[in-house]
Amino acid sequence: MPRTPLRRVAEGIYRGSKTSLTAVVTVGTWPDVWRVEQPFDNDTPLPEIQAWREEKRVEMRKERPNVARGSLAADVPTYLKGQAHKVSYAAKKSELAAWVATIGDRRRHQIRGKHLTAVISTWLEAGVSKKTILNRCRTLHHLYVTLADDKKVRTPLDNIEIPRPDKTRPKHVANTLIARTEKRLRARLDADRAAAERHQATKGRAKGAEAIRRFATAQANLQRRVLDSARARARFMVMAATGIRPSQLRRLEKPHVDLRRRIVDIAGGKGGEPILQAMNDEMLTAWRAFVDAAAWGSYDDSKFRRRVKAAGWPAGLRVYNTKHAVGFALAEGGADHEDIKDWMGHTDTKTTRLYTGVSIKRIRRMSATLDGRFGWGALAPFSDPFSDRTTTHNLAESRLKPTVTKSPRTKAETPSRSKKTA
Repeated sequence: MPRTPLRRVAEGIYRGSKTSLTAVVTVGTWPDVWRVEQPFDNDTPLPEIQAWREEKRVEMRKERPNVARGSLAADVPTYLKGQAHKVSYAAKKSELAAWVATIGDRRRHQIRGKHLTAVISTWLEAGVSKKTILNRCRTLHHLYVTLADDKKVRTPLDNIEIPRPDKTRPKHVANTLIARTEKRLRARLDADRAAAERHQATKGRAKGAEAIRRFATAQANLQRRVLDSARARARFMVMAATGIRPSQLRRLEKPHVDLRRRIVDIAGGKGGEPILQAMNDEMLTAWRAFVDAAAWGSYDDSKFRRRVKAAGWPAGLRVYNTKHAVGFALAEGGADHEDIKDWMGHTDTKTTRLYTGVSIKRIRRMSATLDGRFGWGALAPFSDPFSDRTTTHNLAESRLKPTVTKSPRTKAETPSRSKKTA
């Protein structure tokens, strides 16, 4: 049953229905907020409710003192107020809540590296991932820089060792997986469009101001869902076709993509060089979907990943690995190492080799030069008729053993058994 909306009568006093009033008392600052609600009869005098609120506030403050000014817990709401318009707001709020829960009572200017090191050690022992700790440290550093309005301000994070996620080798992503994921994202988009069209067809049934308002709200939500599905599909297609980084995708603007000339000018990422890419047919299709969906600007990466995973993307594989797949495809296609470096926007060829790996064709070519030295031959699999498993059989060894071929005997060639005589 939906909750009755509250209408403000006085400060902290709301009318929930025609027969009741609700008094609200809040103590503390985010994230340690204590909120109490108390219902009153509709005929209760306002001065009586206001007196109750004051007595309750004093009682609550004795049990939970206010957060000291200048403390980290007091500075966090100030910082978050300036981040509310960003898609990363929810992530920053969660990351700072972890710091407030441990050192929130300390004044920001009195926090030292040893305090942060102790907190990080506690997190590592509790099994918090290094990636999560790194994100928490980056957000805390951004808080210091933002509140000081100085990018070069010294922070307690400057001289401590922050855990870094272990580097992993690039993972190859099969083309069939990318194609299957795009197909499911397209099916999701088609389903959302069909739902919006079905709902639009019922517009004439809405009678009365309230029904029309509910219809408009539901239709707006469905249209937003269609737009989100279209943008998620377009971003996935562009990342898979071009190898562009998510950070570069966020910074793209309309003048950077020229569909007529089939050219896209991508800004450098991670300190790399700018990239100038020419579009093939598949890239042109991806960029057209991107432009049609107006997928420019920043977006919530966590929501994007959830949509892609809902389309069948494996849990142990990052969407970012589509960039590695582009590097592998270029290397397997025989592209020059320097050209791959320019396409990926790397400043060092060593980084390019980490992304592209070693060409399988080159490995096989080198392996072929070593073949035939010992006369061992190849190992070929064969199916055992008496087992479900495939057994490896050495062809060279079978050639060394003499084989006896038994030809089928005819009835005339078969010797008859002589009967025993007495």
